[in-house]
Amino acid sequence: MTARGRIDKRQAILAAAGEVFAREGYALAGVDAIAAEAGVAKPTVYNHFGDKETLFRESIAADADRALAKHLAAVDRLRDGDDLRAMLENVGHHMLVCHCEERSVACDGSSTPSSPASPT
Repeated sequence: MTARGRIDKRQAILAAAGEVFAREGYALAGVDAIAAEAGVAKPTVYNHFGDKETLFRESIAADADRALAKHLAAVDRLRDGDDLRAMLENVGHHMLVCHCEERSVACDGSSTPSSPASPT
């Protein structure tokens, strides 16, 4: 497998993990469901991340990176224009949209790892 293929699989797994954790919560999210959604075999998930908790942490970090990029892009809008009030409202709107996305709302603390007996 090429390095590019490995990176693509890793990204697919992270994207699927974000969706499954957001939808099911940590305790109910199974690695088998994440693998199926990513289109990879369950052992591939473990080869990339080792365990469910590491996958969860990496998924949250990837989501945080995406949110940060969106926030920085919104704040960068303050450089353009003359109407400060309108620009601040625009920035606030974009940040609010980012925080109201399903994956952001799902990570409100209720879906954190809490039980080693969670399904895998």
